[in-house]
Amino acid sequence: MTIWITASIFMGISVELEEAAMIFGTSRFGAFIKITLPLALPGLAASAMYAFIGSWAETAQAIVLTQFNPTFPVVVYQTLVGLKV
Repeated sequence: MTIWITASIFMGISVELEEAAMIFGTSRFGAFIKITLPLALPGLAASAMYAFIGSWAETAQAIVLTQFNPTFPVVVYQTLVGLKV
């Protein structure tokens, strides 16, 4: 889902903006850094939040459901919190 969101963000940015930047002497990478990336940052931030919330929800479910036979994310969480495994 995160990949689809990120792909749609970049597909929504007009190619003409990059082409206009390249006409004014910017390289393709420079056009990406100066034009495309600033336009995509709000969407990338939303996509990152979606990915974090999804991964945290899975970890929270694993914490609740696998208390006696923990999975790796649960062991990492318990180690960070300081619980005995």
